[in-house]
Amino acid sequence: MFTEIKLKNPVNLTSRDLSARSRRVDQLIECHLVSGGYDYLAKFVTTGIDECQAIMEQLLDLEIRIDKYFTFVVLKSPLIKVHLPLAMSPRRTSDFHVSQ
Repeated sequence: MFTEIKLKNPVNLTSRDLSARSRRVDQLIECHLVSGGYDYLAKFVTTGIDECQAIMEQLLDLEIRIDKYFTFVVLKSPLIKVHLPLAMSPRRTSDFHVSQ
């Protein structure tokens, strides 16, 4: 599951604060500070909606000052790569190849 998290006052909460507080939640496996209409994108691995809701209630109790959040359930993952193609040197866009 992915959750978009908008904080009440993100200026008063550093990434270090969020990291320290959210480490208490084992099911939270990724958390990213992002640009756009919300502050963080979190990735959870849970057994279902009930567990996800319980986790969000935990996070609300950690004084992270969450204003609102939106959770999205992953229905299917047609692509999951286990490697990152970042080891290559910077390339021009004409150098990219798409496998058929």
